[in-house]
Parts: sequence; C-alpha cells; structure tokens
Amino acid sequence: MTLPTDLQQIIDEALVAVKQHPLHDLNLGYRHAIYSSLGELHTTHHSPDTIGHKRRALLSISTVRHVLPFWEQARPMDTLPHRLLAIAEEVMDGKIDEIKAKQMLADIDEGPWAYMETINYIALTENIENPSFSYAGFGAAHALGVALYDERFDPTHIDYNLLDNDVDEHQWDTAFYAAYAASNGAVWLENSEAIKRHTFWKWWLTEAPTAWASFSDS
Repeated sequence: MTLPTDLQQIIDEALVAVKQHPLHDLNLGYRHAIYSSLGELHTTHHSPDTIGHKRRALLSISTVRHVLPFWEQARPMDTLPHRLLAIAEEVMDGKIDEIKAKQMLADIDEGPWAYMETINYIALTENIENPSFSYAGFGAAHALGVALYDERFDPTHIDYNLLDNDVDEHQWDTAFYAAYAASNGAVWLENSEAIKRHTFWKWWLTEAPTAWASFSDS
C-alpha cells in the first residue's frame, strides 16, 4: 500500500513523537493532521459524504472496536456500544439515512451519552479495577456522530502542539476516548498507564493507512 506522501510523513513523525513523549501520548494536533490528510470534510448535514468523511468514519469505528473488549469484560450483557457501531456502519453503507439514525438514537433509553455518563459514575463509585472501560462506550457514541457528521477539526489551522486538555470536551475525538479506555485514563491522570498508551497509539497510527486505502479517490 502506497500512501500519499503527506499522510505517510505525518504518520512517521507521529510515531516518533509518541515514542519520545514522556507519557507516550499523541497530541490532538497530530491526529487533526492525519484526519485532514484523509480527505475533504463533510461540510454540512445535507451535503453528500466525502471520501475523507468515509475514511474518518471507518477509522473511528475500527478504533472503538479495538477497545470494545474492555467494555465486554466489564459489562458482558450490555450491547449498547455494539448497537451504536452497527447504526454507524449502516449510515456509512447508506442502509439508513440520517433522520432514521437519529430516530433510532431517540429510541434508546436516556440517550447514549447520558447512559455512558451513568455507567462511568457507577464504575467510579464502585472502585472497580478499570473504570475506564466506560470510555469505550463514549467512543462508540462519538463514532456514530462521526458517521453522521464527521470529526470536529479545522483543516485550515493545524497545530501540532494542541493537546486534548487544551480543548473543550466536546472537541475530543474518537481516538481520545479509545486511548482513555486502553490506558486506564487520560494522560493527565496519575493512574493512567504510559506503556499501554504507547501500544494503543502505535496500533492507531497503523490503522489510519488502512482507513485511507479502504476508499478510492477515483
């Protein structure tokens, strides 16, 4: 697989940056650069999907699937994240439209974000071994948003030094939630695990080329 030069260069630089980071984190700015290199944004709710949007949606879904085992181990009977990803895939495949997808979301008790917040609160108060599993659920909810609307970033202003805690939580991407689940917390939390974070980001940076190659520009 031969990647565009700009995408390959960003991935190579990101791998070095993760390795050199004292806690092995990947700056949000690098992720924005990779998203931008995947192609044009989906600009409005009513415009046709772009190739870039499809690639980012695929990357988002595969990112959550990578960390779903953390959720499954903690809540083996709770399939809400799986349902959210299934809806996201149907949106991507054109099997359901945006209006129907939103109705399906409305039919889910509490709404997925409120539900995940409840699960996260319970996990924290029960002091279970890895309460961060709930962030795989947040990631699934976000992945559906990406399938419907795209990731949130400004391709005209890429700042490689931008960190996750520099932005409002509503600007976090799917990869943030997945990395949180994989490393037992955000990079700024004392109990998070740097080695696990490094393993996750190395995986994610090899998954981005797969997302790019899954859709042709022609």
